[in-house]
This record gives sequence, structure tokens and C-alpha cells, in this order.
Amino acid sequence: MPYSLARCVGELLNASLNRKVILASSMRPGSKGVLPNHLKRQVHLPLAFCFRRGALYCVEQIHVHNGYIYMSRFQAGPRRETMTKGKEKQWAIRWDRLLRYRMIETVALWEGRLTTNHLQDAFGIGRQQASKDINTYLTDFGPGNLEYDVKQKGYCPTKGFTPVLTLGVADEYLQMVNANGEFGAVFSVDNPVRRYTEVMVPLNRDLRPAVLRPILRAAREGKRVEICYASLKNPVPEYRVIQPHSVIFNGFRWHVRAFCEHRQEYRDFVLSRISDEPDITLKGENGAEGDVAWQTMVDVVIGPDPRLSAAQQAIIRQDYGMVKNKLTISTRGALVHYLLQQLDLVEEDGKTAPEVQQITLVNRKKISRWLFGGKKQ
Repeated sequence: MPYSLARCVGELLNASLNRKVILASSMRPGSKGVLPNHLKRQVHLPLAFCFRRGALYCVEQIHVHNGYIYMSRFQAGPRRETMTKGKEKQWAIRWDRLLRYRMIETVALWEGRLTTNHLQDAFGIGRQQASKDINTYLTDFGPGNLEYDVKQKGYCPTKGFTPVLTLGVADEYLQMVNANGEFGAVFSVDNPVRRYTEVMVPLNRDLRPAVLRPILRAAREGKRVEICYASLKNPVPEYRVIQPHSVIFNGFRWHVRAFCEHRQEYRDFVLSRISDEPDITLKGENGAEGDVAWQTMVDVVIGPDPRLSAAQQAIIRQDYGMVKNKLTISTRGALVHYLLQQLDLVEEDGKTAPEVQQITLVNRKKISRWLFGGKKQ
């Protein structure tokens, strides 16, 4: 899944340096809080982020405080009120406005026509505010990206349109459209009942706020929790004391990465299998910094199934954006197995037809230690 600005900031706003809520499928180089180079170039964002005491900070050039994202100005910036810190001017974007600006960019790019109705219906704002948002976007962020088309009665992307606050990839549009039924109807407003896209989402697992809240609090405060937990290996619920440091959605279910005092090792606990409300106890000494599998970044290399013909392999290369027959995906060691589950590459027995298999794991031997059941690291 392509890495978008909103997802990057969203992850950072829900994470600390060692306590993160992370989507396994979003792992890329720099998932510790460093933006990929292409994002740095596109939107002139800072080099590193951290989350501490309710605010998002940049080592050098960004921070969030009281609902605002403050960024340094690298070039001719917004014609608005600025904040001055030393000799460096800064400008602020409220989070709700950032979402509206991203919607402006996404709708214009993928539907080819943006109207104030899009913003009004999606965010419950008036026409005057919607018009102001579009004009502010054009003035401060994407000058020359949109032009008003009298015939279409809306703003259309220009030939030189360049995404500034998004990556300009289809996933951003599809995710936005399918966020929920009501929001999806906002798009293609000429016929709001009919929807032109559909995204299959994972089945909902039993994830209760009463379970997640204390887990996140314990991770945030570095404390241990007592849970009543059942697994397929031990189906009878039993009490365990764990010290959580990260909550992860692996594409199928939610689990918590934590140090298990019973097993004396870091393990994954499926949140839907915790039967009672976790009881927060004392401070612990086994946070994320001691989790080798979590701290180690691993490169997973995939390529076209070699059994395919040259023409078929070319199609697969195009599908996945491979370079020289390879695609490298960087993720944490603790998440390698889940990534391979998503790619259906945990095991390759050669019996599956190549047209069905399509891709193969190139460096299986090198990363086998990170698979469940592999040699312990």
C-alpha cells in the first residue's frame, strides 16, 4: 500500500518514538519516524518526527501544538499570518484544514472536477468556507494546480498539476471514497447514489475499547498489565502479565506487541482474545528498546514467479512497480511474517499454478529467521 502523507502523520500522531500504532503494510525505510525522500522533496517536510506528551515534534523543522501543525518555510510561503521563532518564519495548518486541502487535491486529480459541494457535503461547512479553502489551497500550496472550467462548473486539474499534500496514487482516492457509506457518496456528486468504486475490507474482529484503552495507556506510560488471555494452543483463558509497547494492525487483525513475563520474551497477543479488561500495574523495564525483532528493520525482496513466461513476468513487474525484476519492502523483523501472509508467500510449495502464485520471495533463506517457527533471533 503506498505511503501517503496523511497516513504518515496519522501514525505519528498515535505513536511515540518507541510506542507506535503501526500498519504492517505501511512499513517503509524510515518507519521509525523519518519520511521517505520523495515526500521530503514534494512537500518540503522535515527530516524526523517524534511524539511526546500529546504533541508532534520535529527534530528541526516541525511541531504540532494545540491542534496546529507548524512547519518551517523553505520557499515563498503562505500569504497569511506567520509565527516567528528567531530568524525562522513558520506557518500553521489546522488538522481539519489539512484534511480538506488533501480532499481538494485528491478529488480534482482523480475525478477531474472539484466543486464546493464536495467539501460542503464531506465536512459540513458552508459554501463560503468551501470556496475559501479552495482559494487558500491555490494560493498557499498548489498554485497553478487547478483552473475553473465554466462548462463543467468546477475546478479542473491543469496539465501541470503536481500533488503537494498527497502522493497522487489511486489508493488515496479509493480509501477516501470508501471510508464509509455516507462519505463515499460525496464523490461524483452529479449522481451521489451511484458509486463507481468498491473496496473489500477485512472482517471486523472483536476489538473492544475497554481492552484497547488500558493497553495503549500502559504502552504510553511504560507500565505492565495483567490480562486474561486464550490462544489456539492454550484455549483455556489464563492470566498473564505483559508489558505492551506497540499496537499493530497486520491487515487482518489487531494485536499488541509486548514482553510476556511468563515466557520471558517479546510476543504478539491478539487483542480480540483478551477476555477481560486489562488491569494496569507497576512500571516495567522491558519496553520497545529491548525488543530486537521490533528494532531490526528487514528487507523483504519479492519478484515475479520464474515459472511465468517473459511476457507474463513483465505484467507482474508493472503491477508491483518492480525494478530489475525485484521489489524491496522494508519492515520490522517482528512484522515480516504478517507481511508474507498478506502477500501469500509464507510457504511456496511449487504446487500452486504460476498464474495464481504470480510472485515469489527472492530472499527467503536470508529472512527465514524472522518467520514464525524459524530459528530464534
